[in-house]
Amino acid sequence: MAVYVANFGRENYAWDECLRRSTIATMNDLGVHPLWEAGDREGYVDYAFKHFRTSKNGKVPKTLASRWFNLMTIINESDGDIWIHRDKDDLWWTTSLPEPSTFETIREPIGNNDEVVICHKPCEKWSKVDLQKRPLKWREIHIKARDFLSTESTLQQLSKNYADYALSLVKGEPLDEWHSLEIWKKKREKADAEAGLVKNFTSWEIAVSRIADTAFHTTKAADGSIVRQKKKVKNMMFNNISVLEEYIKELARDQDYHCALTGLPLNREDHDGDSELNISLDRIDSDGHYEEGNLQIVCKFANRWKSNDDNDLFVRLIEKVREAI
Repeated sequence: MAVYVANFGRENYAWDECLRRSTIATMNDLGVHPLWEAGDREGYVDYAFKHFRTSKNGKVPKTLASRWFNLMTIINESDGDIWIHRDKDDLWWTTSLPEPSTFETIREPIGNNDEVVICHKPCEKWSKVDLQKRPLKWREIHIKARDFLSTESTLQQLSKNYADYALSLVKGEPLDEWHSLEIWKKKREKADAEAGLVKNFTSWEIAVSRIADTAFHTTKAADGSIVRQKKKVKNMMFNNISVLEEYIKELARDQDYHCALTGLPLNREDHDGDSELNISLDRIDSDGHYEEGNLQIVCKFANRWKSNDDNDLFVRLIEKVREAI
């Protein structure tokens, strides 16, 4: 049994239908669905790379296309898994069933109203109470648990420890085993201390602000001149930090909050995950500037490893490592 935290479609547009039909769902573009049906991952990824574009008209990273292939497989094959979804102040959960999925062609109600194939996998009736019939209210959930019981990406499989917590939560079992841990208590204390602040920035807002500020300081010295390293000029083509921050937020959404180089999920700034997975801003072409079309969001360690290497070369080597594991 796996435990997943999920959203359903861009801007979560399929959630109401999932709730009504007792399903979990994901989508494929019409062009790639036959390739997914044939189990042709390589063809799927190549088609997406050649034909799809991000909201900023950039190429879709191959790691992201490969993730899309996996998402449909995970949903379609899910059986006996726990699925969790946050909707405003309610935390909903269900268990996937062995019944076969249905595949339907629809027009998405958002964006360009693209035609897609939506997969609806049957599950038990969605519930917003635990097995003891107590409401699962977001505001009552421990601040540390909120780190992993919601996601900005399409879906996220919880690690064993967090999955065990989620299972105990929906069963209505005692949670003292986790709440008594020092790291959980410190998280609560920090949240209580910050409760009176006028503005509580989200972890993503903090991360985006940090990397945008770093980019501006990288390109400009204290007196405003351009920093030159190894005779390379890195110009900042965004007018100000706010414009860059908005662009970074769109990049993160386009990449489903996963590293463009490795496909690994990005760690949120104030979470207690691996800091090497914190978000970092990378220039696709290291000889290019900080400008639209030449930026991607990556893990901190991947940015460090890639350094000034060719982007395609680095991705190819990462694939070699993945194949060898």
